[in-house]
Amino acid sequence: MIKKTSEIRPSKQQLQGLLECYKEGRYQETEKLALFLSSQFPNHNFSWNILSLVLKKTGRISEAVIAGKRAIEINPKDTKALYNLGNTLKDLGRFDEAEINYIKAISLDPNYSEAHGNLALILHELGRLEEAEVSFKQAIKLNPDYAGNHINLAMILYELGKLEEAEAGFKKATKLKPDYALAHSNLADTLQELGKLEEAEASYTQAIKLNPEFAEAHNNLGIALKKLGRLEEAELSHAQAIKLNPEQAEFHNNLGAIFQELGKLEEAERSYKQALKIDPELANAYNNLGIVLKGLDRLEEAEVSYTQAIKLNPEFALAHSNLAITLKELGRLDEAELNCRKAIIIKPNFKDSYISLGEILLIKGQHRDGIEAKKLGEGYISFNLASGLSIQ
Repeated sequence: MIKKTSEIRPSKQQLQGLLECYKEGRYQETEKLALFLSSQFPNHNFSWNILSLVLKKTGRISEAVIAGKRAIEINPKDTKALYNLGNTLKDLGRFDEAEINYIKAISLDPNYSEAHGNLALILHELGRLEEAEVSFKQAIKLNPDYAGNHINLAMILYELGKLEEAEAGFKKATKLKPDYALAHSNLADTLQELGKLEEAEASYTQAIKLNPEFAEAHNNLGIALKKLGRLEEAELSHAQAIKLNPEQAEFHNNLGAIFQELGKLEEAERSYKQALKIDPELANAYNNLGIVLKGLDRLEEAEVSYTQAIKLNPEFALAHSNLAITLKELGRLDEAELNCRKAIIIKPNFKDSYISLGEILLIKGQHRDGIEAKKLGEGYISFNLASGLSIQ
């Protein structure tokens, strides 16, 4: 009896040979064999699926999509082909299409843990964090021993502000994979956010022990040590981060903050200027540089630096407040008052700005308003933003 075209298929030996060739990494040979089989048996999807995988492995991702779609056209219920196509589309940044393929794979096989995990990654990329959390939890339920999903879930929880849950997730990842430096570092970030600074220090130290070239961990350890008041050690950590990654502007900015705390203002100035050389858009570094320049009694330069910080970030309340203090010392009281009021509008609970405003108003001879403004700064009475300042 004549077989239908759809029933014509490669032999088991041919399919096994193709799979082994791919698994052994002989990609050129795999591609030739997959092309041969797909031409001889165009309605058998396995060779198309393998062709898609090998095209992706060899960097021809757009071609891989075409082969992957052909595999699914032949067999729309092939969960592996759907999953593989989802992965390829994810690599191309076509997240909406990738999501569709992962969902189809999961609808056919609800226990497909890898599809749940990769769907969660896509949902994260799309900014749908709560949905990503659900998908990661399902992936973990199906495969509780995969550390990658625990760390990814913990990162989602961290972004959602669920810090205690994130801590537990990172700890689970480090337990499953003790040599996972990133998990230790992320755990340390979470502990630092929770104010558990000694524990954070220990986790950063472990991450660095596992990966001495981990510049970000050195930098974040420096931040924790600064909060612990151990400035000399913090200086060493930031210096090491810069040695490992000298083109990271934030590292120079953080080292500058340590120098500033230590009273090494010239060194701080150099660090902030290096940060701004690398990233001229770093508003925080301009603000910090302004503080140093004011400390060096270079008020006009400080004014320029604060003004640039505000230009880059008009909602930077601290820069407005610092500029106001500098303008007050330069004798430009109206401009100083204006910047104080801007800082208060941006950050209504900014007590230092109320105190500065009070001092400016007193100098201007507005004694009653000046006294009341200082009281506001000290938390004595309420205020009304609509009028800028409520005198009671």
